[in-house]
Amino acid sequence: RGNAFSVVRVLPDARFVRDGADLHTVVRVPMTDAAIGGAVTAPGIPEDVEVDVPAGTQPGAVRVLQGRGMPTLRGSRRGDLHVVLDVAVPTHLTDEQRSALENLGRELGPDAYAPVEPESLFRRLRNVLR
Repeated sequence: RGNAFSVVRVLPDARFVRDGADLHTVVRVPMTDAAIGGAVTAPGIPEDVEVDVPAGTQPGAVRVLQGRGMPTLRGSRRGDLHVVLDVAVPTHLTDEQRSALENLGRELGPDAYAPVEPESLFRRLRNVLR
């Protein structure tokens, strides 16, 4: 008889930022995979998950995996896992690799790139500064 009280403490995990039941994480994507498409592995709970990277993925793109976040306190629903795709650009190139990229850049031309939308740029900047 009587009441039983328990205290539950959730340890922070450096791989995630928690926002209620939603989790946010960042995954590096090689620039080649961002350009041609592929998949990357993102940390998840209870296990890692595979995230689709569509061709032409831009730096900072977010993929939302529904139901892959934390369970809600009341109910059976789970939050979402927001995966920010951090496109990694190589910092060290051989002369041959540099030449290949320069040739590709000339072949592609400026029309191959996604147009810059000022509104989305400012929206992303605002989100970073929150």
